Amino acid sequence: MVFSYEIDTQNALQTTDAVPTTILTAQMPPSSSATLFIMVVARKPATGDTKCWMLAQPRKRTGSGPATLVGTAGDMLPSAADAGTAAWTLSLLEVGDTLNMQVTGVAATTIDWYARAQGMVVT
Repeated sequence: MVFSYEIDTQNALQTTDAVPTTILTAQMPPSSSATLFIMVVARKPATGDTKCWMLAQPRKRTGSGPATLVGTAGDMLPSAADAGTAAWTLSLLEVGDTLNMQVTGVAATTIDWYARAQGMVVT
């Protein structure tokens, strides 16, 4: 029997340092396949500097094993950033069945972040 459902999770946070901070997580059930679209926008309120990410993440999980990338992930906004945002980062870390999305700002700098992950899962 095929079972499918949608993923839609979002979060906002503020960083004031260069410490990686988890903004979102997405967990995959055993024996499933998924396509996730991850959108993140970051803005420095003091200057308006902005950086955006939009990633496509095809993933699968075989049995109760770890989730893995299928093929190649896509970056749909590879240069959507103001010049002053080069040090701001988004990292995707796979930990077992969970994809952790972490953002890293800059020391002594306030950055507002908003992230949303949407996708489809088939089990």
